[in-house]
Amino acid sequence: MQESRTQPTHNDELSFGRTVTIALVILIGVVTVIALLSDGSGEPEQAVAKAVPGERPAQDRDASPTAPTETESSETAPPETKPPETKPAESKPTETEPVEPANSSDPSRETTGTSERVAVKKPVVAAHAAESTPEPAAEVNGSTSAAEQPTAPRPEHESLTLKGRVVWLNSLLKDRFGIGTAADAKQQSLALDSTDGNLYPIVEDARGHAFRLDDRLRERPVEMLVRRYDGSPMIQVIRLYAIREDGNYELDYWCDICAIQMFQPGDCSCCQAKNRLRERKVEEQ
Repeated sequence: MQESRTQPTHNDELSFGRTVTIALVILIGVVTVIALLSDGSGEPEQAVAKAVPGERPAQDRDASPTAPTETESSETAPPETKPPETKPAESKPTETEPVEPANSSDPSRETTGTSERVAVKKPVVAAHAAESTPEPAAEVNGSTSAAEQPTAPRPEHESLTLKGRVVWLNSLLKDRFGIGTAADAKQQSLALDSTDGNLYPIVEDARGHAFRLDDRLRERPVEMLVRRYDGSPMIQVIRLYAIREDGNYELDYWCDICAIQMFQPGDCSCCQAKNRLRERKVEEQ
């Protein structure tokens, strides 16, 4: 009697394939779990995220950078700890003078740790007085320079009233004394030929210079109020009067536009118009 052999059907082959696939999946799952359990932390909670009520999955948190809700921040954020408040030490102002640098060699400085205390001595008034007192000028060849010499006191002067004529000094020397002068010395100096017989050179300041600029003031009888300083023969004109038959007339220069008195002929210092020679009669007292 022959044995009957059954051939494998198509359904048997499919069942065998499913069995092999399921076994491979189980094997891969086991290997994966063993790998996660053998991680460095040794705790499966770090590999597999636990589901927390009200908390989104880790993939969602990484994908959306939105701000966490109040519930999440209150559950996940650690409690804040405020550092203790420390008040700065109050520093009272001191009335000491500025502290010298740390590298000073002052023996009065005391250093303790990182702070230093400086004993400042008040300056002596006498020392400052000695420093501020200028030393006498050094003598050069037994004498000091002209700029360092003390200013001499102003010499005394006397006020005089003189009469005469104002002339050029070179012509007066030639006419009265017969003294000739060089050609380039002509009309270099002015002098008063006084009625008392004396010769008075005139200082050419604001008033005296008018005799050079205006020939109407020369070679005519005049009366002057002058100053003469001790040690000098020259006179400084203070007031000038023209002598006439009906009396004396004070002479000056006047601007009719600006009503300004001047002592030399020329332009007005204000409006630049020409001034005029003014003669005012002096009333007798």
